[in-house]
Amino acid sequence: MDPFNSLISLGYSIILNELYGKIEGKGLNPYFGVMHKDREKHPTLASDLMEEWRAVLIDTTALSMLNGHELVKEDFYTGIDQPGVFLEKDGFRKYIQKLEGKFRTENKYLSYIDYSVSFRRAMDLQVNQFVKAIETENVEEYMPEGAFVIALLIVCVYYALREKRTKGVMQLKLRFDSDAIILNVNRRQHLVRYHDITEVHKIMVIDRTHTEKGCYRMTIKRHGKSSLEFETTQQEYEEHLDFEETGLAVFYNACKEAGLKCC
Repeated sequence: MDPFNSLISLGYSIILNELYGKIEGKGLNPYFGVMHKDREKHPTLASDLMEEWRAVLIDTTALSMLNGHELVKEDFYTGIDQPGVFLEKDGFRKYIQKLEGKFRTENKYLSYIDYSVSFRRAMDLQVNQFVKAIETENVEEYMPEGAFVIALLIVCVYYALREKRTKGVMQLKLRFDSDAIILNVNRRQHLVRYHDITEVHKIMVIDRTHTEKGCYRMTIKRHGKSSLEFETTQQEYEEHLDFEETGLAVFYNACKEAGLKCC
């Protein structure tokens, strides 16, 4: 454990409890989820509905406080009987106050309303939308916002295109996790966290043999981490495929539709 993971772990627990009460208040069973695997004494539905709030509420707050030196090394201590990194009393107070301020911040975060509400109220409205989706049996009534949408778009695009692959397109497998996408590209696994992505960049590399078409390279730039680079396969290159016909396009187009900076 480290200070950042200590902060987000505490923050996730706070959101989980907030949503637990909201879900129960709507007459739903917090332990009957739709995405997370059921396990004893874990409110899986609360975990499901928490996903879209992780990055926008908790991760950003933790990063802001650490980068802005609002919390410093002296605000943490290492457990002896219980392994891990924990907040001192004063640090805990500062973190809770910061989170509460974030929950009360009003903005137009939700795309389906044209007025400002606090993030706490926004969570209420999203739970209402989830209930409405169940009652009307219309999944479009509940539209997760933010980074969570990226994952859904990527998965949806992948499965929509899976049956339309051009012969020779590389095998691109995507697996949806709670806060990341696991990409298996040509049997190499890469984990990309949604809130880490700053830009997705593609270029075409032309050699002397082919003056009009070449191989394509896609770069995923991330906050504070090295970039990830992928290229089209040799077979895709030899068949002179356009970018939209390659396996890289699945990920690139999903990111573009999700509003990430793509160029």
